[in-house]
Amino acid sequence: KYAYRLGDDDWSAPATVDASASAGEWASLAVVGATPKVVHYNTSSKSLIFVDNYRNSWLPPHTLSNQGHEVGKCSSLAVDKQGYLHISYFDSTSSSLLYIQYGNLEDAPLIMNTIDLGATNCFSVIALNAANNPSVGYVRGGNLYLRSLSVSGWTGEMPVDTGISGSGDY
Repeated sequence: KYAYRLGDDDWSAPATVDASASAGEWASLAVVGATPKVVHYNTSSKSLIFVDNYRNSWLPPHTLSNQGHEVGKCSSLAVDKQGYLHISYFDSTSSSLLYIQYGNLEDAPLIMNTIDLGATNCFSVIALNAANNPSVGYVRGGNLYLRSLSVSGWTGEMPVDTGISGSGDY
């Protein structure tokens, strides 16, 4: 479901984003202008799903990735100035934190690569800088990491926070 705040104490009626009974786990929302966009993990299909809103109507869900046993957990979504989707998500099959970028969902991804092979936790969050380059914060082995994508690949392999139990969860 999706709802938005209209005023101080007033909310819109909840709208169904994805009617699948298994939809909505690990959901991430990005709002571009006044248009919401959502990625989430579907527990039945075990896949990463994208749902877009067009003229106040939710379009049918679009499967972005289902290659493996459990692909799409811990998703985080950012949308750049051109409307391109930038998504970080966890692939339980390969224990990897992955990144995917789409310009047009009808075409193949523009970029699809691994942020961290062997990640043990899947909590991640993605953000874009002024040049639309992504940075991803995530947890691996109880440490909090921050990596950024550059022309030479993902930088910042050292943890930014270590030795704290539960560091970076959620």
